Amino acid sequence: MQHGKNIRLFGHVVASAGEKEAGDFTTVHARSLLAYLALHPDVDHPRDRLIEAVWPGRLDGSARNRLSVALYHVRRILTDLDPWFEHAFVSGRATVRFDSSVVSIDLHQFRQSVAAARASKDWEVKRGHYKAALDLYTGPLAPDIVAEWALARQLEPSEMFQEAAVWMASDLEAAGREDEAHALLSSALDVAPYSERATELLTTWLTRTGRYEAALACAKRLRRALSAHGQLPSRAMLKLIDELNLLLADRIPPTAYADEAVLTVLASDARTTLGDIVREHGGQYSTEGGYGVFANPLMAMEAGNHLMQRSPDTKALVHTTIMAPDDPVPTA
Repeated sequence: MQHGKNIRLFGHVVASAGEKEAGDFTTVHARSLLAYLALHPDVDHPRDRLIEAVWPGRLDGSARNRLSVALYHVRRILTDLDPWFEHAFVSGRATVRFDSSVVSIDLHQFRQSVAAARASKDWEVKRGHYKAALDLYTGPLAPDIVAEWALARQLEPSEMFQEAAVWMASDLEAAGREDEAHALLSSALDVAPYSERATELLTTWLTRTGRYEAALACAKRLRRALSAHGQLPSRAMLKLIDELNLLLADRIPPTAYADEAVLTVLASDARTTLGDIVREHGGQYSTEGGYGVFANPLMAMEAGNHLMQRSPDTKALVHTTIMAPDDPVPTA
């Protein structure tokens, strides 16, 4: 029996009891300790394992005392919130356990909902479980914990959340509620922008309805999100980005995006003359990349024509693209 006591790991580590919440755990170590216990409930954790999780490489003489102090702070904060939390901690001289039958944990409710949705053959039941999963996922798993064990656990629930969003969006589209499907996927990608399947689906819908600029912005958001984690989209997604760039190469989008800009790139193998021509026509030249960037596409075209007149045998590329300020600029 859980008596309405909850530990939230999505978004931020927060404990709640009814209307009351506690998210300030005195120290980052106390918060990290609670997150570790809640991520691995119903296990008798040796105290040395907890020390290594919270203070990696610090198994010295004072380590057990640090663990006792952090555990004391966590228990005091939770029991001040509601005395019932005391029943969640089962600790002895050698081990500590967190009892999930006493306190509900959003991560485990979320996984149970997704598992139930996958297993059900009843459409209404499946829809209910996926909706419950979407409601529980309020952000990445324990984003305020930077330990390796926390970071390693973030990807799986993010992928499960995107699975639920894609299924629900497809269900809405089948019911003729495509605008709701678009809104659902957009909000899902705002929370966890790493799903290529969700991005592909939303981008396809936007392209089909002629909203090419929005489709390109959506695809590039995925690329930036993956790039921030040292990853790349699939070749199919990169090809889609190139195709949308080419589709928009002869037009300037009528609307401006807060994080996007329309730039025209002039690249060539004639580097000895390219720099001078780029600067003559009001562009900025990169000596390292061997290309010029123009805010005005007409200036880029004039610079390209000037270059071809001066060096007829040269190879050049003029390419208009929607790109974020930190996007890599394409070269020839």
